[in-house]
Amino acid sequence: MNPRFLGSNTDAVNKLNKLARKINRLRKAMKAGERSEQVLIAAEKVRLAKLEHIKARFAFIRENPLRDPSRSEASKLCDEAMHWISTSAEKIATDFGRGPYQV
Repeated sequence: MNPRFLGSNTDAVNKLNKLARKINRLRKAMKAGERSEQVLIAAEKVRLAKLEHIKARFAFIRENPLRDPSRSEASKLCDEAMHWISTSAEKIATDFGRGPYQV
């Protein structure tokens, strides 16, 4: 999600920044060759940060219904949350360890 869309929603922007930090930590853990348990913990933290960001975006839309009159964004957020809930830590580590990812 583009931070401009969030406007003054500092909670969602803060969650987005937290997500970026967790992704960087995961990449550093993988690059440094840390134990697999440490990498999986970092991947799980990425998942939790992503779910927190989705929750903040959903709250923003709920508080500002004119931002999503057709409820399509809310539906996308629900789908995105289900995806992140069902994705394994191993898959997250693999996907994020490869290279650039847009938060």
